[in-house]
Amino acid sequence: MGQKQAKPEQKSSVSATVENVQNEEQKPDYSMTMVFGVPLILSLERSQTNSQFGAVPTVLYECILFINTKGLEEECIYRIPGDRTKIDSYINTFNSGKTIQFLEEHESKTQRYDPLNIARVVLHFLNNLPGGLLTEELGQKFLPSTVANAVKGEKDGKRQRKIAYLRELIHSGDFPQQNRSCLQLVVNHLMQVAKKSSINQMSVKNLVFCVFHMSKWSKTFSTLIKYQDEIF
Repeated sequence: MGQKQAKPEQKSSVSATVENVQNEEQKPDYSMTMVFGVPLILSLERSQTNSQFGAVPTVLYECILFINTKGLEEECIYRIPGDRTKIDSYINTFNSGKTIQFLEEHESKTQRYDPLNIARVVLHFLNNLPGGLLTEELGQKFLPSTVANAVKGEKDGKRQRKIAYLRELIHSGDFPQQNRSCLQLVVNHLMQVAKKSSINQMSVKNLVFCVFHMSKWSKTFSTLIKYQDEIF
């Protein structure tokens, strides 16, 4: 007769609980350095870079700088998901208080980066920004229905009235400087992507759908991108 195989040792509920606690303790605490999912002003306090539009979060600056230089012709950028493991790694690096200089490292061949992955980092930042780029306080005034009501009247000149309304709103004292700088950085970048739409297949319409998907402000963002030179 064969010997009976010993049953695998089962962990007691106490040791399982201790192991779970130890695993939790091993997870890094980014609460004091996080730049994703925190108010814009806090993200800037923790890490900022002076762009041509003013101070912006370093993560946003580094991502957009890389895409503007290396990724404008990337087919379906902002539509294709990318490598989730690498994207999470980049997000965790910035949240830990460190910086990745994507363009510098890529050009020096220290690291190779995929524009599709970097674009998803931008999306993660924007999608998790409390209050959004247009702010919670002024969001109602940016709604397409509010804009349409503010510029109603004769059809002639309606586009110019809409541009004037948005320009006044964005340059008002109620709209925070940090949001204005970030908003201009983002819409300028998206226009650069759209200019290559014959190659990357990402028109303004496609970009607005992918970047601001299901947003109540989609039409407003479309206007901001198309007429940014007149608005900002």
